[in-house]
Amino acid sequence: MRTAAIIEAWLQELSDSDLDAVLRDWQVPQDTATLAAAAKWMNEPAALDRMLSRTTATDLAALRSGDGTPALAARGLHPDDALRARIPASLELHAPDASEQREDTSPAVDAAAMSVMRLSGAVSSMADQPVRLSGRGIPLAAELRFRSSELGIEIAEWERLLAAALHYRFIAPLDRELCASDTGVAWLDLAPQQRWEALRELFLAELSLSECAFLDQGTPSVEQTLPLADAATLEQFCALLERATLLGLALDGRITAVSPEQIAQHIPAPIDYVYLQLDQTLVAPGPLSHSAARDIAEMAVSEARGMASTWRLTPASLHSAMARGRTAEELLERLHRLSQTGVPQPVEYLLRDAERRFGAVQVTEGETATVRTDGDTAKRLLVDRALTAIELRVPTGRAIEEGVLHSASSSDVVLDKLVEERYPALLVDAEGAPVVSERRIATVSGRAPLSNLTERLRGLGVEVSSMQPDWLQAQLIAAVKGKMPVRVTVASGTQVQHATLVPLSVSNGRLRGRDLERDLERTLPLRAIVEVAGLQNA
Repeated sequence: MRTAAIIEAWLQELSDSDLDAVLRDWQVPQDTATLAAAAKWMNEPAALDRMLSRTTATDLAALRSGDGTPALAARGLHPDDALRARIPASLELHAPDASEQREDTSPAVDAAAMSVMRLSGAVSSMADQPVRLSGRGIPLAAELRFRSSELGIEIAEWERLLAAALHYRFIAPLDRELCASDTGVAWLDLAPQQRWEALRELFLAELSLSECAFLDQGTPSVEQTLPLADAATLEQFCALLERATLLGLALDGRITAVSPEQIAQHIPAPIDYVYLQLDQTLVAPGPLSHSAARDIAEMAVSEARGMASTWRLTPASLHSAMARGRTAEELLERLHRLSQTGVPQPVEYLLRDAERRFGAVQVTEGETATVRTDGDTAKRLLVDRALTAIELRVPTGRAIEEGVLHSASSSDVVLDKLVEERYPALLVDAEGAPVVSERRIATVSGRAPLSNLTERLRGLGVEVSSMQPDWLQAQLIAAVKGKMPVRVTVASGTQVQHATLVPLSVSNGRLRGRDLERDLERTLPLRAIVEVAGLQNA
């Protein structure tokens, strides 16, 4: 007979990682105070029904016949009369037909290779140039068009790649931009097949026990696999199957077995060369090594990314490299090193001309812009109708021959417009030195191996004395904002007490919180807290 006491004893015997997996799979509330409370919650009819709705037809059939399976045992579902009674007798349970599984995995290998290269392209694109976000925190329409075109895919497909990159923390928002993260840059440093392996490991590591059992079934129909699932559960598992498809772990709704060796054979080894053409494009016939891609990205703009890639040398891209201190000779030497076809004469002319015109039009950084150039160029700027939007004018008391113009628009807006119209514009500071935009990489924290609920229920705390003086207060303030329960150990004289609190406020050296076990409000001096558990990213 299933009882809360039996469940609690089983939970006590589990390892920390297994306990964490069970609590996550059962979706035990974060404010649960003790393992006994967790066991009681897991024995409630609503919790049991929720678990059965996430149970596969094969495992439901085993439960109804009084048998167990390894998946059921791992999830804490053991056959008994009470559990069997919750499965409708009229429910038809169909085990998946193994004969329906694809024997040919080559389509899945194709999908996996294409997906990892497209995701690599999306992340590397944001490493070279962050995606600009609107005030609502979504990519601008122009960004959607350019980034999807760069990868040769539809906007909807690019948005799915974006969601995956965010989910796995390869990119992160930073000051109204989406930037590659340190995790994403490290991922790009791997060989393509290693990127897929890392991606697969990330995917598998975050699966719940129910999701693992579902994927093991290998069925084309989510509804057939989860016959007791409600609409929300079906939507969740359909999304899971879509993510598996994106990684090449599933194809046509069926789970496939793709090995890293197959991926390695399918994706060409990274190359460190390009073909430099007369039209000033650089064509990489295979995936570029990360270092070669960085060298090219510094002096060229991307036009296409994927298994192969195309880049273009432009006056603006060369000026950007020169602003970083590169000379025409250095860039020419780099092109000779990278190009298998030498450096065509038109490209050399482009480099020399870019060097000659570098800094001919200077835009001083600021909320409003001052443009400095020669008198003849200033006259051209004033009459160029394409520049009407930035409203250039000669400052009062100045002559046009001095080559100084002013705009009420910001320096970024003026610079972008001048570059768009192919003027050799350069952003400078008040002293006239080039302003170089640093490569923006977001720093993301690693995922905690255990949830804060598991750490708290196991009492896996951090000794306050081993941390900085202000550490405890900062962590508790964060817990107040997140309404996250913590377990504190309080020393008073020779006595040591434990309490599970939902922090409400931290002020004047005291913590005020709601005691989950006693259901009352308590105030504790911070100096008396010697250990705290349940803090994520402590």
